[in-house]
Amino acid sequence: DEFVKYPEQVFVKVEDKDLLKRFQELLSKSHKPMSNWTRDRNWASGVFENDTPVPFGYELVGAVRNENPALWRIYQVCREVTKLHCAKPLKEAPFKTWKPLTMEEKTGLDWSDTDLCTDANEWLLFHASIP
Repeated sequence: DEFVKYPEQVFVKVEDKDLLKRFQELLSKSHKPMSNWTRDRNWASGVFENDTPVPFGYELVGAVRNENPALWRIYQVCREVTKLHCAKPLKEAPFKTWKPLTMEEKTGLDWSDTDLCTDANEWLLFHASIP
């Protein structure tokens, strides 16, 4: 849009030790210790190997926060639209909040300081990648 200018996207290294500890806990709680598999794992080594094992766990080596003001604005608008849809659910598909395992009261992590919008059934999505 020619009328709206946003700052450029930047990646900021996360240095907060408490937050990094929480991310490690999230990795640990997200890992399924038994009966776990993925279809893409067969090509993990670069060649096809049937039944390539899934790792036993994960170690956080760092985190980067993606600061993208233009994308954040789009997300904010979508979240508001979602709130409207959740406020007036369809009779055929009544609205029910859903909590991922990593946010359940007794087994999950405390994310109360993140200002998640419960009216939009907002919850965190963990995305990992290779640097």
